[in-house]
Amino acid sequence: MNTNQKKLLIGGAMIAVGVAYLIYAGLQGASVYYVTVEEFLAHKDQPGQTGVRIAGTVVAGSIRRAANAREVSFDIQGNAGSTTMPVYYKGAIPDIFRDGAAIVVEGKFQPEQRRFYAATLMTSCPSKYESKVKPGAK
Repeated sequence: MNTNQKKLLIGGAMIAVGVAYLIYAGLQGASVYYVTVEEFLAHKDQPGQTGVRIAGTVVAGSIRRAANAREVSFDIQGNAGSTTMPVYYKGAIPDIFRDGAAIVVEGKFQPEQRRFYAATLMTSCPSKYESKVKPGAK
C-alpha cells in the first residue's frame, strides 16, 4: 500500500466516524420516550421530562373545545382507568378524536399548571372495525 492509498483510507475512515457521530447525536436529541399515564405520573417530577409520548384513552365527557375549533382540553386515562391527567392541545384535531378514543400525546408537562401541553395528538384506529348496521337488518 503506497502513501496516497494510506491517506485516502485514513481520510475515508475519519469521514465515516464523523458521519456516524452526527447520526448518533441527531438521534439522541430527537428520541422521545413512550410511556403510559401511570408510568409518567409516577416519574413526572424527575428532571428531563421535556419530551415524552404518553398513551392512553380520552376520558368520556372531558373534551372541551375552544370556539376556534383548533384548541382542545381533555383528560387522558391510563390502562387501569383510575389514573387521569389533564391535557391541552392546540393544532389540527384528528377526525376520530372522541370520548374513549385511544390516543398518544407528545409534549411537555407543566408542573405549575399540573397540565400536559401536547405538541402532537395522534389517534389510534380501532384494531377491529364493526359495522353499524347489523347483518340481516334493513
